[in-house]
Amino acid sequence: MRDGIYQLQYAGVSYSALGVFVFRNGQFTGIGPTGAKYDGTCTFEPQRNLYLMQGQAVFKPNTPTVTGFVTSDSEAVFPISGELSSPDPATRFSIVFGGRPVDVAVSYVCPLPG
Repeated sequence: MRDGIYQLQYAGVSYSALGVFVFRNGQFTGIGPTGAKYDGTCTFEPQRNLYLMQGQAVFKPNTPTVTGFVTSDSEAVFPISGELSSPDPATRFSIVFGGRPVDVAVSYVCPLPG
């Protein structure tokens, strides 16, 4: 995966949405339409020719998630993990989000500025 800006399209049982993340030096950070913030790492596993994504999603209080769960009156943190082929230019895969599968499409948008 090369450093750059990526678009996410994801769908669960509750809704579909678009998000964006920045990938740099093996780490990603991003945001979704509900204001949820995502961060974590993405490392390459050459034996399987896959990228391993590990991270977390932090949601504001009383926010519906794509899996149908609505967060409580306090901030909620969910682990996220998945395996994907190179998203340059695009790939589809599933992540495990809060213990439930979510379909995801990732597309490379552009290099980082500067």
